[in-house]
Amino acid sequence: MKKLCFILCFFCFWQSQAQSIETEFWGTLKETDSASLFKAKQIFHVKKWKSKELELEIKNAPFFYSIVSPFFFSNMQIFIKKSSDNDWIKFDNFSFNGISLKCNTPHKDFSIKIEYEHRNLFAFFHMEATIYMRFFLAQWGTAFFTYPDMKFSKIHLQSPLTYDIFSNLPYVLDSIDSFQHFSLLQIPTTEQTDVSFGFVNKRFYQKEKILNDNFSIEVWKRDSLALSEDSSAYLAFPWETPKAKDLTSIEKIITTYKHFFKNDNFLSFKIIDLEFKTDSVTMGTSLNSYDSNICTILIDIDCWNDGTIEHEIIHNFMRVVPPKKDSAYFFFSESIPEYLSIALLHSDSAEDRIFQKKIETLEKKIFNDKSIFQTINNKIDEQAEYIIIYQKIPYLLYLFSKEVGKDKFSNAFQQFYFQVNKTNHINIELMEKIFKESGISDSQWKQFMHNISSTLK
Repeated sequence: MKKLCFILCFFCFWQSQAQSIETEFWGTLKETDSASLFKAKQIFHVKKWKSKELELEIKNAPFFYSIVSPFFFSNMQIFIKKSSDNDWIKFDNFSFNGISLKCNTPHKDFSIKIEYEHRNLFAFFHMEATIYMRFFLAQWGTAFFTYPDMKFSKIHLQSPLTYDIFSNLPYVLDSIDSFQHFSLLQIPTTEQTDVSFGFVNKRFYQKEKILNDNFSIEVWKRDSLALSEDSSAYLAFPWETPKAKDLTSIEKIITTYKHFFKNDNFLSFKIIDLEFKTDSVTMGTSLNSYDSNICTILIDIDCWNDGTIEHEIIHNFMRVVPPKKDSAYFFFSESIPEYLSIALLHSDSAEDRIFQKKIETLEKKIFNDKSIFQTINNKIDEQAEYIIIYQKIPYLLYLFSKEVGKDKFSNAFQQFYFQVNKTNHINIELMEKIFKESGISDSQWKQFMHNISSTLK
């Protein structure tokens, strides 16, 4: 008993002595003649620091940041103060190479303030039309300094009134003079929580809306986009000249998904045209909103008619996925949505043509022999894991449906996701249980699991 008390006391003492970092982020969007600059201020409150140096990092930065960092980061100044002081002192004892910022730490308890202007990577590609920022709390991307396990106390942004603001988290918006002030009301503490926000220049966009008894749709599209009346286009490769789907086509897609997933809630969709040119997001993305009935989708101009928008919309009906560290993460978060976004919207003959294109793509690509349960990223890169996630596994799901019968297969998935959304829980074991209860035999299931766990022959 004494030994246990000693261990507990030591643990509590160790916890009280552990170093910690809490941060605030302030940002102001400023328009210039050539592009938009984001004037940023980050404050790090450091306690019980044990090292002589503090290193902060720009996560997911492109390799060229270290070569041309003055183009993206300018007017950088650093200030420091003891936790017990009120006045900031300018601090010059630091180095920054475009990715890593290092500075000496003269105190154990102190605050450090970094002020700088950042030219957003999107602005480099298409002027000031859109500034979009997405980050996980432990891994902010391209523009912001991070430290592992840091916690957030405040995120506050402001922009000219000529911009619209969107976010996946609840926020308050106030207008003062010629600026609008945006503050997040709830700052999550989980490291992998998705925090996304963006600024859309009204001068470059026009909005189109549709409202019915079940959902609303609002499309923000750049003026250069022409509405397409062809709702059946599905071109895997190559992509056709960019066109925006008309609202009626999107309405049909959402109606089909609502029926399949038995979703009776009123849903609000916002679809925003962006031109992605970074490694982190290639075609489109669906933001995980704090409210499951609010759906924000960002989609690349090149992908309005290649099936991406169907894929991103269905994510909003399939929000329950395993943790990212789970080996089945990409199977549930990307491969199954890709399959269902095709199977639910197309006739049998059209479905056959689409998946034939996928197998043709597979046969032309050289990819490693990883199973879906070994994939670690879905980027379009030399590792070609995206081929496994978006081509191979959906194709194998298609073959599985042909073997057991499409109606039986569809019913199994419907029952599975009804249970998943009811319990907020998902895994392979639950899928196996429900699929077998729906009439899939043990041998059929085992063969499918063998197929998705090995190289496609």
